[in-house]
Amino acid sequence: MFEFNPPDFIVTLVTGYGPVALVALIGAIVTLVAILVLVPLAERLRLVDQPSSRKRHDLPTPMIGGLAIFAGLVAAVSVATPVQAVIPFVIAATAFVCVGVVDDRVELSGPVRSVIQAVIIIGFMSTTSTQVSDLGLGTEIPAHPGLETLSAVFTLIAIMGLVNAFNLVDGLDGLCAGLVIVALTGVGLASWLGGYKAYALSVVVVAAPVAMFWAANVGLLGEKCKTFLGDAGATLLGFVVAVALIQSSQAPVAIIDPVFVVWCVAVPV
Repeated sequence: MFEFNPPDFIVTLVTGYGPVALVALIGAIVTLVAILVLVPLAERLRLVDQPSSRKRHDLPTPMIGGLAIFAGLVAAVSVATPVQAVIPFVIAATAFVCVGVVDDRVELSGPVRSVIQAVIIIGFMSTTSTQVSDLGLGTEIPAHPGLETLSAVFTLIAIMGLVNAFNLVDGLDGLCAGLVIVALTGVGLASWLGGYKAYALSVVVVAAPVAMFWAANVGLLGEKCKTFLGDAGATLLGFVVAVALIQSSQAPVAIIDPVFVVWCVAVPV
């Protein structure tokens, strides 16, 4: 998570909750433009999901949703807060998308994919304060040098678990993106009710590109915009939710109770 802290010119351009609406709109529009640009290129990029006996769709469908969400997310987050505050997140998200695109094209084996994901997550953890130590209900991993590795391993497993949980649940139109929106909404509402409005507004910014993809995925934008997430999108969204939940429930942010995290992702988990 990050505090919503847009540039001064945006704050002076619009008042009230206008800045968050404007930044969220930027993310949504960039996502839509990316969809319109990438859908016709999907076949050339070899990012098309072909129908088969184990799939429910009848026509070849582009799998560029993850790339579109990534473009919108980076655009929105880069405006919503100082860039230096989100560089590790953007780098890790980029890595997940790149690995996902390769997986969508050549189908990486499970062990290879898992090792690459672990390396990305460890790199992200080493450059941020993302760490699970408070498990809720009065249970904590003691802050002892000998147990630091335990906390790191637990965090690694938690993030990898959510990344792959959202990837596995991606099987029906709107399902994965819809569950992501539900999880982010839970974080946003809890932050708002707890008085942390700057964090709650950041959730709106992150959710806007996902909502635009959801509209395209379920067919609200017409057949020309119909697209799937692909592994690139599903793993990206799982990573986004994992980071949002962990950072929001752990020090130094700790704006929601760790137990609440489980309810936000109960269905995919």
